[in-house]
Amino acid sequence: MSSPLNYKGPFNHEAFRAVVEQYYRSLVGATGSGILIARSSNIRMRNNIIKTVTAQFEVQAVGGPW
Repeated sequence: MSSPLNYKGPFNHEAFRAVVEQYYRSLVGATGSGILIARSSNIRMRNNIIKTVTAQFEVQAVGGPW
């Protein structure tokens, strides 16, 4: 996982990682709204949900090579 494409500003990787993890967990699994796989060996995916998410989190300007 890396920073958003073409973004050159300050970045908080841990906060971004947490948002991405929360997004995927909201879609997949027993409580997910997008993909549910329950005891099956033949899985066909169709009509998948695409969910747009906007997140805000604090960043601090950091000196150095970043």
